[in-house]
Amino acid sequence: MNPVQPAQFRLSLDSGPAFQPTHVRMEGDDPISMAILIDTMVPKSQLLRQVQEAVTGLARGSLGPQDRVSIYAMGCDLTLAADQITPDAKSLENAMKTAMAAWAIRQRTAPRVTVSDAHTRSCKPLWDALSYVTEKLHQQPGRRVLITISDGADSGSTKATWWTVQKRAQIESVAIFGVLTKGSEDPEDPFDSICELTGGAELFATQETLDQRLQELVTMVRHRYILEFPRSDDFKPGHHSIAVSILKSKAYIRTTGVTFRVADPKVLVDPTTVHPADEVEAPKLGTRRVLPPPPN
Repeated sequence: MNPVQPAQFRLSLDSGPAFQPTHVRMEGDDPISMAILIDTMVPKSQLLRQVQEAVTGLARGSLGPQDRVSIYAMGCDLTLAADQITPDAKSLENAMKTAMAAWAIRQRTAPRVTVSDAHTRSCKPLWDALSYVTEKLHQQPGRRVLITISDGADSGSTKATWWTVQKRAQIESVAIFGVLTKGSEDPEDPFDSICELTGGAELFATQETLDQRLQELVTMVRHRYILEFPRSDDFKPGHHSIAVSILKSKAYIRTTGVTFRVADPKVLVDPTTVHPADEVEAPKLGTRRVLPPPPN
């Protein structure tokens, strides 16, 4: 899309009246706190053969000295290969060697050891891994982004469901992106829902295009819009929906969650509290509440 003029944006809270944000800007070079989760249990994944070079390539200009990167490798256990490192080429290369060490050993022993696909698939705690990495990423400053290189399938998670992963990422302002070779045929694919409803997206790559796709993903993040709006004294604690639209456009817009403190009721009734002179600018809440899906 062409750049959107700030005056064209509209916000709606809990399906309430649309209002114009008070300030709009492009994210640009804001510091990014990025976690890269590599699912090494995908049988015969062509992306895993190129992932080390592709992640190291992020130092060629996509990521800068203001950014920080953590790298996790997911097998039956989760390995932390790098914790909030500066994304220079040498640091990323060393971290990726650590992350892919177990996978590389399995590749070398594959001709002599038979590992059934059924065993591999039963050891893919993807939801557990996403939940853990999201929690760790929440403790970091900057714009939080989680890139998952996987097939989006889970089998073996015991601590989290796709819904709790999505909910946690929304609350903790973590946008989850998936990089896959192909999408699921299920129209209600849980992994796709996690990405879309946290402000991310599913992207598709081959062994030849993985490097380019990761570069494009960071560019997409840099081109996000930051929308600011005043807090209303009517806000109540809990979950609220935020819908963003553009005037005279049918664009599909994904939002990354935001958290903020609500007004203290004791302060509101305190006679010494000075209230804003212009209450018109404060957004009005709608009556629609966020409904959770069934637990399964």
